[in-house]
Amino acid sequence: MPKIIQWSRTVLTLAATLAVATFAVAAPPMPPAADADYGASGYLTPRGMPPVGTPGVMPAMYSAMPGPPMGVMQAGGMGMPGGQGVSPAGFNGSSGCDASGCDCLGYGCNRCSSGPVGSGGILDRMRGGGPGMMGQGPMGYGMMGHGGGCGCGSCGGMGLLGNGRLRHGHIAGLLGMLMPYGEAGPNAPRWFDFSAEATFLKRNTQNPSSLLSTFGAAGTPALYSSAADLEDIEAGIRLSGAIILGVGSNLELTYMGGNKWEDSSAVNATTAPPLNLFSFISFYGTNPVGGYADSDNASRQGISGEANFHSGEINYRQRTAGATGRLQGSWLAGLRYIRLDEALTFTSTGNVGGTPRYLNLTNSTKNDLFGVQIGGDLWWNLMAGVSIGSELKLGVLENDVNRNIYATGSNIGAGATAGSRGDFIGSSETTGMLELNTAIVYRLSHSWAFRSSYYILAVDEIGGGMNLTESRNLLLTPQVSNANAPVSYDPLVLQGFTFGAEYTW
Repeated sequence: MPKIIQWSRTVLTLAATLAVATFAVAAPPMPPAADADYGASGYLTPRGMPPVGTPGVMPAMYSAMPGPPMGVMQAGGMGMPGGQGVSPAGFNGSSGCDASGCDCLGYGCNRCSSGPVGSGGILDRMRGGGPGMMGQGPMGYGMMGHGGGCGCGSCGGMGLLGNGRLRHGHIAGLLGMLMPYGEAGPNAPRWFDFSAEATFLKRNTQNPSSLLSTFGAAGTPALYSSAADLEDIEAGIRLSGAIILGVGSNLELTYMGGNKWEDSSAVNATTAPPLNLFSFISFYGTNPVGGYADSDNASRQGISGEANFHSGEINYRQRTAGATGRLQGSWLAGLRYIRLDEALTFTSTGNVGGTPRYLNLTNSTKNDLFGVQIGGDLWWNLMAGVSIGSELKLGVLENDVNRNIYATGSNIGAGATAGSRGDFIGSSETTGMLELNTAIVYRLSHSWAFRSSYYILAVDEIGGGMNLTESRNLLLTPQVSNANAPVSYDPLVLQGFTFGAEYTW
């Protein structure tokens, strides 16, 4: 008898060892104490709480913590069910899935059963998995399935859509596909590894609209510089990536730009002969009287424009969460580079005395802004898988302006021949920047989330426009230098919408 007892103990010990080993293989690996970040997905460990994996700290200690979110929190997937901390799959004891391996049509047992996320939640109620009109109550086990346990009765249990004619809750599954992915619970930390968005921005500037030409000498206005409308909505991209540096902190790199605004406009003479378009270069045909050969007495004059936007930034961000985890925020500090370019070209064509005449005059301005910025964001988890937030950045930038004026014409070369002229103006100005971004994030799966935002970028001192005085100086004979001419600055605002996706490892 003692030998039988001894063998029994040996067998039980071996069985227990195999069970533990099997459990350890099936469960997700525990991270080392120095890296409480499952798959680089942005865990946060609250102050004073050792990370999962520290000797003597077991996941059950986190799942048993009452009150606000404790332990390790993860965005986009395996985090914080019911605001209680993180227990990797397999550590929930007897509440795990049944032996059948049913995964509720791909949504996981937690999505449609009495697991931490499903219990009493929207999907659970829809599928009949909790008390309520469609769960246990007047309608018994619910219209969309059995309301009890995690044995996937919520998917294929008793009910009109359970083991009836529509088995396994197919309609419930289809409805579930439209719901946000909420496995991380309503307190999931704000996090993504990479995001890509299409941007649609409108350009608003306060550059003055200058009169370029008139019908007849000092006559009716014919063409303004604003006719080259560079304020339409144009498409671009925004790319962001984040690298975890420590608990709740990360390094972010963002590029935004590629937006290109282009437009042109032209007017034709109303009488011929004589040709009657006169330009600003001769003060509309009054100085000298009758104008210049290249820029006046024209049959057609026009204005075309082009503007471009690029932005790059690198920031350190520190994230934090409120007492319940539903409200979260962060602060950041970093470096910002912005490039804003603009070019306006005035053209004039005509035929004086049988000789073709032309002039092409371009004012090109490049704004290179570089400096520091600070800011922060605030996010609110509306429900599991859906968040709204707003981010504000303020910057102080140094704007190095390079302004080029370039002209080609049939009469501006040496000896009144065809030729070209050019001049350069350089200036520098300290300016301020404000960026505001309000977004909504709708999680589609553990890895992917849809996001859309309203975006504003305002910069106070930006060079641009068509400078009439500098253009006249370029065409005088002899040419007058503009090297010491001041650059005029005006505010610029970019605003619009973005649509894109976030990816979490």
